Amino acid sequence: MAYSKKSYFEDDYIMNHYTRTPEDFPTEEGTGAIAIATITIADAGGISHGDTFTLVDSAGTSTVYIINGGVAPASGGGSGGNATVGFSGVGGGTAGKVAGAAAMAIAINATSDANYTSVSDGVDTVTITQGTMGEAGNKTNVDSIGSTTVSNFAGGTATNKIAPFSYSAKGLIIRQNTAGYSTKLG
Repeated sequence: MAYSKKSYFEDDYIMNHYTRTPEDFPTEEGTGAIAIATITIADAGGISHGDTFTLVDSAGTSTVYIINGGVAPASGGGSGGNATVGFSGVGGGTAGKVAGAAAMAIAINATSDANYTSVSDGVDTVTITQGTMGEAGNKTNVDSIGSTTVSNFAGGTATNKIAPFSYSAKGLIIRQNTAGYSTKLG
């Protein structure tokens, strides 16, 4: 810890007062903004069985989402680094984009060991929000899926908080004279 020293002199007394510097107060995660990512479907008909995308949560846990045309959307999800996106009956066109985004959101929310949540906008975009605030949520995702864009998690920030009215008396030496008494505190 760093301290700055201020000395005060009066008669035969010496008082050393130490105050803490702002560097002594660490950044506190959880006081800033949460990182978000988006998945935008340009053409659901261009998404193929076996296509993948990978999302990374704020703890660094990666989950690979695999498109499976033989699984119903409601059955999507997973754990242990792998999850299934049920794409049975999704199709193409405008309705396919709506259904595809909903299927992805279901699978993401049903991933038991990932620390993020998602919501579909009901059109063509899924927004994924990290479960932990701060810069730790700014992670790089992998996009290996046709006709779809997966963005990286971005926007997570932390704020330095310095406790108001914080200081400590590190040392206090009172000395009347060299033949007298000495008191040390701190």
